[in-house]
Amino acid sequence: MKKLLQHQTVVSLADQAMLSGSNFLLGVCIARFLGITVLGEYALMMLYIMLIMGLQQAFIVNPMQQLSARANIALLGYLKQVQVLQLVISLLSASGLTLFLSLSNAITVVEPWVLFLFTFFLLFNETNRKSLYLSHHNLLILATSFISNIIPLIILFILSIYSTLQLNEALFIQSFFYALGAAVGSFPFLLKNHTDAYVIIVIEHFNKSVWLTGTSLLQWFSGNFFMIAANQTLGSTALGAIKMAQNLLGLLNVMLLALENHFPANIARLFLLENHTELIRYMKSFFKQYLFISVALLIGLLLFTNTIIFYVFGPAFIPYAWVVYGFVAIYLVVIIATPLRIAVRVLNKQQAIFWGYLASTVFALAFADTMVQHFGISGVIIGFGIGQVMMLVAYSIGFKQIIFRIPN
Repeated sequence: MKKLLQHQTVVSLADQAMLSGSNFLLGVCIARFLGITVLGEYALMMLYIMLIMGLQQAFIVNPMQQLSARANIALLGYLKQVQVLQLVISLLSASGLTLFLSLSNAITVVEPWVLFLFTFFLLFNETNRKSLYLSHHNLLILATSFISNIIPLIILFILSIYSTLQLNEALFIQSFFYALGAAVGSFPFLLKNHTDAYVIIVIEHFNKSVWLTGTSLLQWFSGNFFMIAANQTLGSTALGAIKMAQNLLGLLNVMLLALENHFPANIARLFLLENHTELIRYMKSFFKQYLFISVALLIGLLLFTNTIIFYVFGPAFIPYAWVVYGFVAIYLVVIIATPLRIAVRVLNKQQAIFWGYLASTVFALAFADTMVQHFGISGVIIGFGIGQVMMLVAYSIGFKQIIFRIPN
């Protein structure tokens, strides 16, 4: 066991299994006990939260992954500064989102104070997890993940058996354990001193995130504009069907998100060594391993789609099984694109990502409403697929430009 905890790949996979499994089963509980319409409203709420998380990834997490590799940095002190910065950003973001959704009446099934707590602690907990990866506190990674994801899941399962589960109740319980997990994970950084003023940290993060912040906004619009169009044209039921398919495919995120935690540091290290041959060899080896596992999972999902939907989400969702098939095709593109996206991002070729999302955003803004009105949910799936192909092309071009600059 001790040797396993020393391998961050194993730790990352276990962490992502708990995170993705928890998100998946929370969606299942909402679908089975509250219905497809409430699932659709929950999906709409998460769309807006994911926008904030994307901006956080651009301004906090990605620069943190790059700056933490500096040889002269006091790592734990720097990560403490990042956590303080994240605390402020989480507070402002959760307040702004709660105010916006309350005034617009976009979400009617979640109380504003519950939305605030859920958003605030989700944002802070996510950055805390990334900090623990960079400081190699593997045992704490698993402990905080268990507290944040597995314990509330057990409680929600028990409540769903003995009482009527309510969405506000479920989100409040999840918020409490996000907070508890973040508190436990913050211990390594609490008493550490930092050397740089906070204004310096903010400037450094800003300089590293200029392209990525714009990219995060474009990323959100490029994909989620189709979801917004579906909600406006087809209603919450259609959004619930799409969320069901995304939930099933979300299990694959165990692989994709594990890459996000482990892959960037190794890519950055090899790039700094300016070793073209070793960088390509490492990427090919890693890609082959995760491609094999991911494709095997997709094949299993295709073979047993109806059975899985029946026993997991319930018979009411069987008519929407075809939506899962469409998202499987999209995920084939995502699987190929993910390592390239991570490499391009870490190796400071963010412009390629930006232009790719710009193209897919223009496409979404121009055609989302028309495609949804004429083709319904199929229009959403086709739109997602075209957007992912555009991104794959952009990543490929950016990666080739990087490789040609590295001497052999």
